[in-house]
Parts: sequence; structure tokens; C-alpha cells
Amino acid sequence: MPNDFDAEALRKRLDTIILLLLESSAGGAETISRKVEKLLELGLSNAEVAQIIGKKLNYVTAIVAKKAKAQKKGSTQ
Repeated sequence: MPNDFDAEALRKRLDTIILLLLESSAGGAETISRKVEKLLELGLSNAEVAQIIGKKLNYVTAIVAKKAKAQKKGSTQ
């Protein structure tokens, strides 16, 4: 491993690639909420998703909570 290895720069580039692939895929995510859902479905953590989409962790957590609340409400009816 070279001495000038920069893990942070590599992470940012990989995050960008993931986001671009997400947007350009067939039926790509139209909204940030849908991007969050897709990334979570792939097994990424809330923190990892927040880094990839460029939002704060609280933003991702709110989307997750909103989705869980909607699912709970739908299953009780």
C-alpha cells in the first residue's frame, strides 16, 4: 500500500459512483427518499447512506422512521 494512500478520497469517489449508478439505473430513484430506500435495501447502514447522498444522518433516520410509520399504519388497517 503506497504511503500517499488516501482512504477518504477513495470513499468519496466510491460514494459518487454508487450515487451515479443509482440515478442512471433502469427505474432509477426519482427522489432522495427512494435513493435512501434503495441503499438501505442493499444493506448499507443509515450513516453510510447519509454519506453517499450527502445528507446528515438525522435526515436519513427521519426517512426511515417515516417509512416504518407508514408500514405500521398500513398493516393495522
